[in-house]
Amino acid sequence: METIMTQKPTIVCIHGIARTQLSMWRIMLESWQNNYNVIGWKYPSTRASSAENVELLATFLQKRFGNTAEPIHFITHSLGGFILAQYLARPDAIPVGRVVMIAPPLGGSAVIDEGIKWKVFTDFYGPVTEELLTAETASSDPAPHPHIAVIAGSKSQWPFSQLFFDEPNDGKVSVRSTKHIPAKEHLVLDYNHTEIIYRKEVIDRALHFIKYGTLV
Repeated sequence: METIMTQKPTIVCIHGIARTQLSMWRIMLESWQNNYNVIGWKYPSTRASSAENVELLATFLQKRFGNTAEPIHFITHSLGGFILAQYLARPDAIPVGRVVMIAPPLGGSAVIDEGIKWKVFTDFYGPVTEELLTAETASSDPAPHPHIAVIAGSKSQWPFSQLFFDEPNDGKVSVRSTKHIPAKEHLVLDYNHTEIIYRKEVIDRALHFIKYGTLV
């Protein structure tokens, strides 16, 4: 089979729950301005389980990059990191370059712990809610990929979110939850869960990691 070669490296951006690839517009724009091929992957975040979304991701990546020689980079937000982490553990994963996960709920979310008690909440967010309940201890599993960086937020999003947390958090995900993966680098910045993907400091650090393998 013919091998596809590109002149520019590729970054795949994966959005969070109840969002679309349009929510990643600023990261995608600045990646493009920094001479990357950029692809935003859209998936049914509120209608499918994480296992189903991992299968969709695997199919998409194999179809799009199965014959590509060079590694593909990733920048994710929220649930996107949760999905990608599971994909990276698969033996059939495509060659992956560097990965930046922004505010990933790898150990679940205290907001989900409360919200799952309400049918209107689970009806809206779908089957993935049961998979995002908080875990008590950090994962001891080996890193699914050696070049992962995590950027977490520590600014609470709304005053009432503090009712759900007793530790540093971004209003939806605790800093501790983002550490449930053996990342190469982990950085905490004072942004909330929604704004963090639009802040220039975050985007600059993410692209710095993609290019140089370090957040700073």
